Amino acid sequence: MQKFLLSKILLSTLLHLYLKETFGQSLEVTDTTQDGISSVAEQSTSSAGLPASAKAATIAVVTTAAAATRDTTAGSRIPTQSTTASPVAVPSTKQVIMPVRFPGDEAAEDQAVAREISNREDVGSASQLSIEERVPSSAVGGSDTLTIEKTEEASACAASVLERREFVLQNNLTQLGVRSAVQFEETLLIFTIIFVSAMAIAGVYKYVQSSFYEEDESLDSTFDAGGNVGSGITASTLVSQWTWAATLLQSSSVGAAFGISGPYWYAAGATIQVLLMAIVAYYLKLHAPGAKTFLQIIRARFGSRTHIIVMVFALFTNIIVTLSLLLGGTAVLTGLVDGLSPEFASMLLVVLVGGFTLIGGLGATFYVSYFTCAAIYALIVVFVLEVFYNPFDNVKNPFHGAGGLFQYISCWPGPEGNQEGTWLTFYSSGGLIFGIVNIVGNFGAVFVDQAYWQSAVATKPRRAVWGFLAGGMTWFAVPFGLATTMSLGYHGLSSAQGESMLQPGEISRGLVVPLVSEALLGKLGGYATIVMVLTAVMSTGSAEIIAVASIIIYDIYIPYIKPFKTHLAKGYCILCEKPLRSSSELDVTCSCPSMEECSACIKDDEARNAVDHIVKPIFQCPIHAEYRDYESAVINFKSWAIIYCTLSIIPVLWPAVIFGEAIGLDLGWIYLFTGVLVASAVIPVYLSLVWTKTTSSGVSLGSLLGAVCALIAWMTHASTYEGGLSNFMANTGKSLPMMTGNVVAIVAGGLICAVVSYYTKNEADDEELQQWNSTRDIDNPLRPWTQLYKVEFDLKPTGRWHDRPPLQMFEEVFRTEKRIAYWFGGGISIFMVLVWPLLMLESVVQDQGRFLTWTGVSQAWTYCASLYIICVPLVEEVREVYGQYKLKKQDEAISVVKPFVN
Repeated sequence: MQKFLLSKILLSTLLHLYLKETFGQSLEVTDTTQDGISSVAEQSTSSAGLPASAKAATIAVVTTAAAATRDTTAGSRIPTQSTTASPVAVPSTKQVIMPVRFPGDEAAEDQAVAREISNREDVGSASQLSIEERVPSSAVGGSDTLTIEKTEEASACAASVLERREFVLQNNLTQLGVRSAVQFEETLLIFTIIFVSAMAIAGVYKYVQSSFYEEDESLDSTFDAGGNVGSGITASTLVSQWTWAATLLQSSSVGAAFGISGPYWYAAGATIQVLLMAIVAYYLKLHAPGAKTFLQIIRARFGSRTHIIVMVFALFTNIIVTLSLLLGGTAVLTGLVDGLSPEFASMLLVVLVGGFTLIGGLGATFYVSYFTCAAIYALIVVFVLEVFYNPFDNVKNPFHGAGGLFQYISCWPGPEGNQEGTWLTFYSSGGLIFGIVNIVGNFGAVFVDQAYWQSAVATKPRRAVWGFLAGGMTWFAVPFGLATTMSLGYHGLSSAQGESMLQPGEISRGLVVPLVSEALLGKLGGYATIVMVLTAVMSTGSAEIIAVASIIIYDIYIPYIKPFKTHLAKGYCILCEKPLRSSSELDVTCSCPSMEECSACIKDDEARNAVDHIVKPIFQCPIHAEYRDYESAVINFKSWAIIYCTLSIIPVLWPAVIFGEAIGLDLGWIYLFTGVLVASAVIPVYLSLVWTKTTSSGVSLGSLLGAVCALIAWMTHASTYEGGLSNFMANTGKSLPMMTGNVVAIVAGGLICAVVSYYTKNEADDEELQQWNSTRDIDNPLRPWTQLYKVEFDLKPTGRWHDRPPLQMFEEVFRTEKRIAYWFGGGISIFMVLVWPLLMLESVVQDQGRFLTWTGVSQAWTYCASLYIICVPLVEEVREVYGQYKLKKQDEAISVVKPFVN
């Protein structure tokens, strides 16, 4: 009952906030919603109080704590209560109808604002602090004196906090904005080291594959890495792919905007998609084990029209993700590096992403992903130790432990939408709205992004399920641990100097992490941030390139540009054009063997391996020669496809990055917009994989009309704000319009797909086996997918490449994995988005004990995830390579003894 009441309170509060923002109704609620991260950050930035010594003319600071809070947003001063320095008292604030501007204070306030603008290096952001914007037009009302209901604000800070502010002011140590502490030459050196290391790791992968696995340069191995990747490597790859620059930067920006609830909502809202992908990975392997892209399933079931529609959504997703990577990386590099232009910074990122991807394909991406993950987690642990423990007594760190950090944050005014105006509460209307947008939007970023399907393609069901579950649980530590650490560190450092260190625009650009790392660790912190961002951009960017290249190869080039057979019907062999399954006794079915079982292909391989020069003998096999020539041509095009995908970033996305910098396009806007554009395809894609009654019309109309409805709802809601759509970036980027667009996208897309499919289904196709035969036929006749499952199904050679275990046997063998995916993936997701947040509502504001517990949980999660990501994939891969080495030695011993036996 208690949980039900808490849920009811949560939902009713959200409804009140939505109605108030949409229709301007006056509702009796104490919380007010925040118009996006920038607006919340603006409130928190502008509400920051000046040091007490700045008003020494009227207020004396001795051993007692006395401060006056200056509301710079409304240009007001609100006198605060003096009290003795004692344990920190959390401010208790009732609803303020209008802020106060005392008569005669205008000149002093205007001078303070002018000084603040002159101290800012970012002119574009400083324009947001113009004097005219300090007092809303609705607040003036023709009078300098505004009325308030009643305000009780106890700004009682500990003596150590006030002493620190006095020290910072007297020694002129106030820091505003990120300082360019890293030199351009040093950045180039870091870039070169990372690039060379990536090349070396890709070379190690190529050596391992050629020396121990003896795999040739086949087309499929480029995009599935052999199809038997371990769960540990799968987990590290997922973590690396899902750790965007936005993850490292924007998660901390959310914490800087909403307080402790922000990092949690970011982490939980983006973790459940990876956990639920364990279910999707199971069904992918069940219904289409040979597929290399999820779009192949769409084409096999519904034809070219639906295939092209969904492919457009997939490519849009890849473009948005890559754009966010470049924007985030560019913002950090230009902020930290002295003299680095946005144009050159984005070009460096393009070279870094595309360089090593050309060498090893998806397999090299798996290896590099592990090392990038290990580096990122190690640096996160460094930041956690520095902020919460200060183990080396760093003089730049004023906290001296988590308890000291609480002292600084608890008396630092929070955003208006948070209960009691504190950062230390889960009662945050802005945080809740962001959580909803985050959950919905990230479904599109995962379920419609081929990069995450690639990880499912590259492994077997058992390893896929455990890999996705482990990947989701370990990735949770990145935004939860890092953002909790850096956002609290940011608020603590701002409180320590009595003034916010960043402007709203700077927070929304993702500069919280570079600021805190540089403020606490100096130039070393700048190096660490650059390494984190570069490795994240490199790993995720390479995964996106491989994903787009796989779509170009398997979903554009092979089916539409250069197909092997132009008019091959479903259910027929691509080699001999005979039926794969007998529909009557008179049918003559295909009897083509796989390349592994073909004696002519074995002779061809022996003849080609005996020649060292580039020109190899032609294939002679009467069954496979033509297809092997075709695959060789596609392999050559594959390398060019990866080059094209890399180079296309320059004319397509590089100008977009520069244009985005000019118009103020930031990570926050792109991150929230992703779901508006692509989330309508999430449920149609999922139903295509699991529901036999899904139809082509349902998937097509659901994806298209859902996106149209979402865009209309999004812009309609944004037009209700002042300035309408003429103030496009500001109004469309507000939280409530973004929430409206995201929710409409996923709900409308799913409903339209389900309803249309129900009324357009073909009763003759209801049989499950007939529905999935077309997807199970997605295969390579040279290396059929059954070769990977010889042990699981005890398969014996049959002489026909298309002989497969029945669907029921597949379900029976992997029944346990299905249960694990549903119970763990679904159960943990429900716990994260519902149970855990409800439990946090037990206390309105965290006291020091709860604060230490909360930060302790984030630290413990970070340590455990780091230990897993650094140790498990490495041990797993070394064990597997060593096992393959032993098998190879046994085969060599047998080959030596065998001639003497004969």
